[in-house]
Amino acid sequence: MELRHQRLHLRHIARLLAAPFSTVARALNRLGLGRLRNLEPKPPVQRYERERPGDLIHIDVKKLARYRKVGHRITGILATVAVVWLVSRAGRQALQALEPPG
Repeated sequence: MELRHQRLHLRHIARLLAAPFSTVARALNRLGLGRLRNLEPKPPVQRYERERPGDLIHIDVKKLARYRKVGHRITGILATVAVVWLVSRAGRQALQALEPPG
């Protein structure tokens, strides 16, 4: 048991004791020392208690976008989408015309 508290691996302990690995593993599991994380106790859970219920209120806040008008998904009119596409396409063509070849 002292070897395990030195954080030695099971195979190393079995080699030092000249005992089969399975026997060492079974004995340490029985003692609750089969895993290295079981050697150190878990830190206590930190809980916060309030004097009265409702002292700490959690509110989710979400900023919503400000829409100027109803979109095409609701109206079914794709005219505004087409205009935006044409304007952006014309803008791209104008920028390409201004670039020097190269």
